[in-house]
Amino acid sequence: MKSELLDDLVAVNLKYSAGARPLRTRAIAQVVAKMLYTEPPGEETESGSLAENVGLVCGVDKVEIGEVADALALLEGFGLVEKAAVGWKLSAKGTKEIDVDLKRSRVVADSVLNRHFPKTIARQELRTWFRDSCVDFFGQYGAYWAATIFRTSPPE
Repeated sequence: MKSELLDDLVAVNLKYSAGARPLRTRAIAQVVAKMLYTEPPGEETESGSLAENVGLVCGVDKVEIGEVADALALLEGFGLVEKAAVGWKLSAKGTKEIDVDLKRSRVVADSVLNRHFPKTIARQELRTWFRDSCVDFFGQYGAYWAATIFRTSPPE
């Protein structure tokens, strides 16, 4: 998994229809799609590996394979992932949609930075600082989000 790309993806909310699926399934689908996006194009990832990595990313001990299966079914229904020989991979449509979401996120972030920070600050350094700050924020408060989604106690 490309960690620098995952850092960018942590703070990006991918745009999927809310539909009738539970928040928990959509939340897990967000993480699964982002994890598949960071894999080399066309590489397959087994469901068990996805479940383990979702737990690691969300800071919980265990994510049930059935929950990942539900998330994959949601993503498959949107045409964003494909079942492959031994696992799952992001579809061309899924890759394109995440590319668009990342681009939109970067445009919005640049707009915020341009409005609130002087032009004398090097843009690349500012973008890196801002991304790292967002990741730190979600890292600190994301544990509460994960605790809510996975129905566990928040960290103390």
